[in-house]
Amino acid sequence: MHMVKDFKDIREFICLAEVCNYQEAADLLYISASSLSKHIMALEDVLGVPLFDRSTRRVSLTKYGETFYKYAQQMIKVYDECNNALNELRVDSEHHLSVGFLSRLEQCGIVEILSDFLNATPGSSIDTIATNSPLETLKEQKCQFIFDVTPASEDSEFESILFKTDCLVAVLPRNHALAGMKKIRLEQLAGERFITHNNSASDPADINCRQICEDAGFVPNIVMSTSYTSTIVKLVRQGNGISLLNRMNIPAAILPTVSTVEIEPKVPYSIYLIYSKKQRLYSVGRKFLEFINSLCQS
Repeated sequence: MHMVKDFKDIREFICLAEVCNYQEAADLLYISASSLSKHIMALEDVLGVPLFDRSTRRVSLTKYGETFYKYAQQMIKVYDECNNALNELRVDSEHHLSVGFLSRLEQCGIVEILSDFLNATPGSSIDTIATNSPLETLKEQKCQFIFDVTPASEDSEFESILFKTDCLVAVLPRNHALAGMKKIRLEQLAGERFITHNNSASDPADINCRQICEDAGFVPNIVMSTSYTSTIVKLVRQGNGISLLNRMNIPAAILPTVSTVEIEPKVPYSIYLIYSKKQRLYSVGRKFLEFINSLCQS
């Protein structure tokens, strides 16, 4: 048996062992069920033993899996403690802050808010991390705070603060028949050509276009997908189709080039600041929390 080196795979194993369902575990890990299955099989190959019994709809641990689960928890605990110790040595924790955010939230004023915080706290410094796996980035202790669109569960080790709220809008070419409407219903978009993000599964609140349209009674005709919101807006502007986006995610510079129409009933969209309840907050961390709370209350 070769030594297991990938702690990410071990975290995924622990998650699956606790929920006993590939899809539920994949949703919690922000990956696809097929990717999770491949990672688990790779881990089993490394260990040389089967960890799960897949003979039923809900997977269960084998005797090997039960033994590995106990040690996996200890491995992650020691690994995290080691990371904490190293992180405290790596930076001057009293004055340095590391803040992550879901990549697509860069248009939502987060960078500007961090700049305002720096101006309000002379002597402080901030590292920023854009990621498509926010909670995983936080779990791996690559940052102290993370901005994400999904709150941490109440019984988890993380605390969530509601930072901003928004809602879904239809993004249309300016000459579209519905462009002059104040509000429309999703059913009115049946038959339209849709342009979506190609990694929306990693960002559940950046709208799973297919699911939302199916809930409204039709299957969307998705003709193109791309990674960037700005590209989606440009494609809509050029008449290639329409899109469903959150208004505050659309770059202000190109917002006037298309028409945005509110969807009724509203599909809410929220941004949360998330941090570990267990982490030690130094002076700059406490000040940052106070700063964010003051913005939320204003």
